Amino acid sequence: LLQVQERWRSSRGPIIEAVTAGLMAALILWENPIPPIPTTATTVPQWYRDLAENEEPFALLEIPFHDRGFDKLYMFYQTTHGKPLLIGHVSRLPLATFDFLESVPFLGPLKTGQPWHIVEESWVDFAHRDITRQFELLAQENVRYIVLNKPLIAGGLIDRWRDWVTFEPAYEDDEVLVYHTRPQAGVDYEIAQQMAGGIGILRAERAPQEANQAGVVKIDVRWASDRAPERDYQVCFYLKDDQGSVVSTTCAQPVAGWPTSEWGPNGVARGRYLIPIDENLPPGPYSIDMALAESGAQEHVGEVIVVGDITITPFAAQHETTLCWENGLCLRGYDLVQSPDELRIDLFWQSATGLNESYKRFVHLVDTRDGRLVAQDDAIPRDWTYPTNAWEPEELVAERLTLPLQDLPAGSYVLRTGWYAADGGESLSACTTEECPEQPPVYHLLTTIDVP
Repeated sequence: LLQVQERWRSSRGPIIEAVTAGLMAALILWENPIPPIPTTATTVPQWYRDLAENEEPFALLEIPFHDRGFDKLYMFYQTTHGKPLLIGHVSRLPLATFDFLESVPFLGPLKTGQPWHIVEESWVDFAHRDITRQFELLAQENVRYIVLNKPLIAGGLIDRWRDWVTFEPAYEDDEVLVYHTRPQAGVDYEIAQQMAGGIGILRAERAPQEANQAGVVKIDVRWASDRAPERDYQVCFYLKDDQGSVVSTTCAQPVAGWPTSEWGPNGVARGRYLIPIDENLPPGPYSIDMALAESGAQEHVGEVIVVGDITITPFAAQHETTLCWENGLCLRGYDLVQSPDELRIDLFWQSATGLNESYKRFVHLVDTRDGRLVAQDDAIPRDWTYPTNAWEPEELVAERLTLPLQDLPAGSYVLRTGWYAADGGESLSACTTEECPEQPPVYHLLTTIDVP
């Protein structure tokens, strides 16, 4: 028995060590488990994979970009295509970056000091109309492509880019929209109509198709060149009556600050022009032609292009008014035509200055007996087609609407109108004097009508 006890004591040490080691291993595994962890699949758009086969050295400008967000994704794509990026993710951007942004005007929103929520509304400044001159500043720094990453950009902003750039993308799929910084005539765009000196148009549009006396017609022209223009031209618009006689001529530089002699053989630009309608011009059908003329002259050279027909309508409001709102938007007058079934209303609006916001106007018919709203029309002017932030200063804007009357009981009704922000914001005050009450009215009363 003593011998057995001795052998047990001598063998207990290795057993304890083994058990202890097992327990320690179990504790370590329990403290540091490595179970399967689901991960996000990494995909690279096909265009970047194809780009990897191009061994030429050039850079990309990715849109949208933010050095604390999207750029990390673009740097991941960079591991596939291997091309330099205009801006990537670094702890501190070098000062030269901001100098470069200052040197490219259309990248203005990305300059230092701009709040990011403002930058993210546009990423670039769409006000610039010298498209290829802007892009050339990137091309000179060997930035060959501008890449819009569709999943990261709202569809409306993609549409704005298409409209602003004007020429066709070099590549597009569900992931990316890619533009050359040096577009080529015959490759990235085709001139629809030649005019003179290598200059032509991609398209020209007018709005509205009905204009008022004392109003304006807006012409939007997309210009292009397929050889270097040797002269400085201006564009002239000829308003013609139904007999073909020119009743007014309006001339301007195609692009202010960018003479046509500087366009080169692959220039693309946008032009926006206002054709004033004289208040004494007889109402009726007219047409607008456009042509190029040498700088300082009105006699055209080259081809004449028909922009389109317009109808001039009279401004002869039955009821002239001086009703205004706090932002300077005024009602110059209105017409009423009442029938048993409806009330037709013509409104003539005007703003002394340009409006930066879009507003909805409302026209309400209210029962004088109980203040009940019985009919209304709330909309962006001209049946949602002409927002106030597209109006020109002093432009007379006419619109027509109708309110139903057929189901209303006989009695007296008040017609009133006002404005509120199109995004659902506050109504505009209808009080424009320094003696406004603490809670000023948000509408003006137009008139009272009687329903028999």
